[in-house]
Amino acid sequence: MVELFQKLFAKFKIIVNITRKFVANLASALGSPKPPIKNTMVRVALFLFLSFVGFSTPAMASSAKIKPTWTKTAIEELLKGQVVTFDPATRSRGGHLAGAIHVDAASADVWKLITNAKSMPRYLRNVRKSVSVKRTNKMQIISHEVKMSFLPMAVRYTYQANYSRQRNIHFTMIEGDLREFEGYWQLIDANDLGLGSGTVVLYQIYVDPGGIVPPSLVRQNIRKDLPNMLHKLKSCLDGGVKVALAR
Repeated sequence: MVELFQKLFAKFKIIVNITRKFVANLASALGSPKPPIKNTMVRVALFLFLSFVGFSTPAMASSAKIKPTWTKTAIEELLKGQVVTFDPATRSRGGHLAGAIHVDAASADVWKLITNAKSMPRYLRNVRKSVSVKRTNKMQIISHEVKMSFLPMAVRYTYQANYSRQRNIHFTMIEGDLREFEGYWQLIDANDLGLGSGTVVLYQIYVDPGGIVPPSLVRQNIRKDLPNMLHKLKSCLDGGVKVALAR
């Protein structure tokens, strides 16, 4: 019971923080130094409404890893430099999608770029600020400030990325403004898929902002943002990892 109340309280804090930022941004846009919602009862009712919506919608299993299917069509698209996307087996409340792209770079070079926190805003276009809080050979804790296209204000979150054999990364949020944030990176030798030299970069993301953001809006934006991110990553690697890290 104590654990349940702790989870509910954590979700309530997320909703309160998001709502407070939204109201502040709205006040700023209207040129008002104070939030436009003046009545305390209205404010409390708004928080309760947001809390009810956020808590009453159960979170689906975000940790279910999407298994890519390397069909002939998928391989042909990768050869053309296109992004191939893979949908989850079951629909979840948030945005859940995986995508892959073929890059002309060794996996070791790709690994250096995607584990360098300072360089992340160069291909993660929604990330305004990225800071490495702690790093070891097996993990890294990273803090992000992000302006997601489906939210009216910037959000902040901290996540832990666990590393395996310089090929696989599993990251999950440990604190922040979102309800859930989780994903995976996987680096595959292109030759293993019959693509010759280079690396196939597989990326999976699950985002659930919670609150009143429609799931359809989250999924729509993830479907647009993920391919753009992978193309940007490919562009960063075209000049070599040293150039990408030095920019």
